[in-house]
Amino acid sequence: MIEIEQATCKRCGEPIELKEIGPNKREWCSPACKQAAYRERENKQAQQRIAQLEQELAEKDELIEQLLGKKQSKQPFKRSLQERLTRLLEQQDWPALDIHYRVKAGQKEGRVFIIGASIDLLSRALGQLEEQQS
Repeated sequence: MIEIEQATCKRCGEPIELKEIGPNKREWCSPACKQAAYRERENKQAQQRIAQLEQELAEKDELIEQLLGKKQSKQPFKRSLQERLTRLLEQQDWPALDIHYRVKAGQKEGRVFIIGASIDLLSRALGQLEEQQS
């Protein structure tokens, strides 16, 4: 005689009959429920990975901000250009610049440009922004 054990589906809770005892016990009421449970697990893992990557990105952005805050030119004229350009970019919400040297929009991109640009590029950027303001 076959022993019948009563159990419920791991996903939906519907009752299922277990006809075999052992390692091949049924855990889902149907193949569709089994597939749905698999997709739910995959989705949960993907969401956890996204959250982890967002946390890592936030940490990297914070590190970049710290490094950008420490980096300043030792040349007084260049530093004054950097400070003027920073103020203008902040006032205009960090727009993109195209001064034969493309600078993408965004605070991080603008600040990286300000630190690494030559006096000539800083002057051209200031000229473009001041022209846009008038």
